[in-house]
Amino acid sequence: GTDIIDDKFDPIIPKGTRLPAKSGRIYFTVCEYQENVNMNVYMGESENLSQNKKIESFSLEISDPQKQSVAVGAIFEVDENMIIHFTSVE
Repeated sequence: GTDIIDDKFDPIIPKGTRLPAKSGRIYFTVCEYQENVNMNVYMGESENLSQNKKIESFSLEISDPQKQSVAVGAIFEVDENMIIHFTSVE
């Protein structure tokens, strides 16, 4: 899952999901003309982010920053070997 505001955890692929699995979310930029979105990926089950294990972080570049919010799609796939693949789309 990923982190969202106020130390909250947004699970993407719940524990016990049959593999391979694919799921995604749509997030939005929060600042005018925001040029990138930083994403942290966590493993765990707690709603409190700090109780989960951070496994990766990356930055997504916004190709056309706007004054209003820009939607960013985050798609996670976990293959049968438990390898995580990530795709993003604007």
